[in-house]
Amino acid sequence: MDKVLLTEPRRITLDVRALNFLNSSGINVLYKFAIATRKKGDVQLVVRGSKSIPWQGKSLPNLKKFNSNFELVLTE
Repeated sequence: MDKVLLTEPRRITLDVRALNFLNSSGINVLYKFAIATRKKGDVQLVVRGSKSIPWQGKSLPNLKKFNSNFELVLTE
């Protein structure tokens, strides 16, 4: 993910809809990435998740706390 930031994108989309399980270490990586995108300035972070996967509905909205330029798209 750090290599993606080095390309200085304006927008990054992470699609985790098929990710059924993510442990606390993996969630921590997502939070740190949200902080890293915030530090880069105008990078918009978009995360696509699934409402049917419980951890996504609980954990992904918290990314907004780390980056105000964050958009969460939860689908069925």
